[in-house]
Amino acid sequence: MTLCPGELCPKLRPDLIEELPARVARLQKARFSARYSDETDTLTFRFEEEQPAYYERFDSNVYLERTIVDGCIIGLKITHYTERGEGAVEKVLIAIIDALFAPPGTTCPADALTRAFLEHLDLPRLLAIAA
Repeated sequence: MTLCPGELCPKLRPDLIEELPARVARLQKARFSARYSDETDTLTFRFEEEQPAYYERFDSNVYLERTIVDGCIIGLKITHYTERGEGAVEKVLIAIIDALFAPPGTTCPADALTRAFLEHLDLPRLLAIAA
């Protein structure tokens, strides 16, 4: 039996997950990578191949990597990782969860980041593992 993400967790915002089935092909091509630099004490997560991009501040030491061409989020980086990385990851995850469970029609600061994660994560599999 196949369940759509809304059936797995009916409280998820439908506007954030409505296109999830269509994203499967993109998910198969996604190239998630994580890289840490000792020199800059920076952890970088990238969902897509590196391309011309700019960084937009998300939090004090968290930056979203957006493509120059269309502004899509292709990754994020966390600076001062050894001293503030755990708190930064926690803030990102809390913001994503808050966006997912906000009332329908709500606009949250993390909506774009949440959409980027949902485009690159197999949500039904993740929810099944968590259950």
